[in-house]
This record gives sequence, C-alpha cells and structure tokens, in this order.
Amino acid sequence: MQPVTSAGQLTMATTHSKIAPARINWHDLLPVLVGIVCLLVMARRTLHTWWYEYTAPESYFAHAPLIPVMAAFMLWSGRKKIAELTITPYWPAAWALGTAAALHIFANGQDMEAIMSYSLVLMVWSGILLVLGKEFVKSQWLPIGFLALMVPLPGPVLNDLTHGLQQMSTAGASLALAVLGFENWRTGYELELSNYTLFVDVPCSGFKTLLALLTFNAFFAYMVDGSAKKRIWLFVASLPLALLINVTRISAIAVVGECIGDNAAHAFHDYSGVFTVLLGFAVLFGIARLFGCRKFAGLAIF
Repeated sequence: MQPVTSAGQLTMATTHSKIAPARINWHDLLPVLVGIVCLLVMARRTLHTWWYEYTAPESYFAHAPLIPVMAAFMLWSGRKKIAELTITPYWPAAWALGTAAALHIFANGQDMEAIMSYSLVLMVWSGILLVLGKEFVKSQWLPIGFLALMVPLPGPVLNDLTHGLQQMSTAGASLALAVLGFENWRTGYELELSNYTLFVDVPCSGFKTLLALLTFNAFFAYMVDGSAKKRIWLFVASLPLALLINVTRISAIAVVGECIGDNAAHAFHDYSGVFTVLLGFAVLFGIARLFGCRKFAGLAIF
C-alpha cells in the first residue's frame, strides 16, 4: 500500500524534480573565446581608426559606439525566438572567414582603411555564421547587419553626400526665412540677411543629423510593433525629416543672428544640435503613434 501524499508535499516534490539548468561547456566555448581574442588583435589598428573617427571634433559618427549596444538589445528582444532555434555551427563559413581575414591583412599592409573596415565586418558576420549557424543568421539578420553601421564612411563618399545635403539645406533655409518674412539673399552656401550673414559650413550640412537619425530610426523601427510595411515607412520617414529639421535649425540660427546678434547666434549654434536631434526623435514617436504602433520592445509606451 502506497503512502498518501498531500498536495503540499506533491508540489514540493514536483519543484525539486525540475531539471537543473544546463551548464556552460567551457571546452566548446574556449575556441570561440580564442577566436574573438585573435580577431581583436588582428583588427586593433582598424578599431583604433574607428575610435578616432567617433571621437573627433564635429564627428559624423559620434553615435556609432551605441550601435553594438542597440544590436545587443535587438537580440535580447528576440530572445524567446532565439531560444527555439537549433544552434549548430556552419563549417563552410570558415572559407568566408579565412578570405575576409586574408583581405584584412592585405589591406592593412597597403594602408587601405576602407577595405580594412569592411573586411572586419565580413569577418564578424562570417564568424557569427560559423559559430551559430544558418538558422540563427536567417532569424537575426537585421541585428547582425545593423553592426555594419559602425563603419565610418570613406572620405570621398562622405564629402559627396555632405555637399549635396549642404546645398539643399541652404536653399531650404533661404525659403523658410522668406516665408517667415526675413528678406535674404543666397550665394552658394551663404545666406545674407539685413543685419546678419550666415555661412552654412559642412558641419551644418545636416548629414551628421541624417546619419544619427537613420541609425536610431532603424533601431526604433525594429523595436516597435506593427507590420513590416509600417516599419519600413517609419524608417524612410527619417530621410526627409533630417533635412526638414536641419533647415529649421539653420533658419533659427539666422533669425537669432538677425534679431539679437552674432554672439547669440554662435551660442545658439553650439547647443542647437542636441535640441534638433531630440526634436527628430519626438517627431518619430509621433509618426509611430500615427501609424498605430503602441509598443516598444513589447512594452506599451505610446
């Protein structure tokens, strides 16, 4: 005759019979850690160049150090989906990893900084594919691809894009000032008002704002709820939004200079960048709400 077990005893027995969480197999993890260390040693020159670009005065990529954090948060938000995946190494990716490493070493010897940067990204991508497999990469390709935004754009590409946006920003500010009733004359990148002259230099082109908004908006569009179509349109909205915000900033600097003076315009110029980026985020939140998005990372914040 079996002894009678109370409900409380049964609950305790069930609790104690749960399977203990699996422990990390350090023997399998050791090659991965060694590979990461080798990658960091090989890429130390490229990483130093990136950090110099991130921290340089008037840098276009001051936001880039936050990209790995955002990518990690994107992966964390999909942790339930990742837990259901079958993680198996994909050994053919070793060929891609070796090719990217050889290209990086060659570019390092030839001082080809752009090739060094993009070959490093290829090494990271192929390394992830090698260790975590095709199923993981197929499921999480957006957070993985997001890491490519850490790469500073080559100088010639940056200059061409900057000058184009510089022209549009100057023309837009001239039109906005005219609408506001401030007579002005535009010559190239210069706006001349009755009592103040503003030169829209390269740092004021708006490209820095555009890069920051594109990066953060890509993260934002990934994290909010909604259909893929709505998320794509939310990301696309950052393109005209960056230009509109920069035109607003330039126009405001010109109005301050015209109405108050040159010193006030310089002071406003130095601090207006932060306010314009915050304004951009506020508008993006408004657009997301307009599109019917109500959650961010699963949390209701709208």
